Amino acid sequence: MKHNPSVPNTHTSKRISVSVAIILTLIVSIVLVAAGTIWVKSQFGKSGFTENTTRKQFVIGNDVLNIPLNLTRFPHQRDNSVQDKIDIALHWPDGEGYSAENSASFNDVSGIADIICESRRQNDHRNGWVI
Repeated sequence: MKHNPSVPNTHTSKRISVSVAIILTLIVSIVLVAAGTIWVKSQFGKSGFTENTTRKQFVIGNDVLNIPLNLTRFPHQRDNSVQDKIDIALHWPDGEGYSAENSASFNDVSGIADIICESRRQNDHRNGWVI
């Protein structure tokens, strides 16, 4: 049986449609993975720290703390002075916050950097800071 050129070959059309669908699915998947990677980096990346040494008053429960902004670990905690919890990060042994000079220690992901991270929570009945 000879193929009539005026009649489309449905088998070939279906194969092309499936190929296009697979390619589009791969492109969408790659875009979603890239967007997810960018989001994760924005949440946990180096951009979370600030060099701003301005002191800000934070109210945690009944405690009022006057903390330099470069000690705060998370950007969202710098926006609101009344919070349930504040997380700080200190460079050891000088007790300094984030700066250009010690940024390598703060951005180290090996787990051996000289950084102490602590949290203060509302309704924490223990004295002092909690880790």
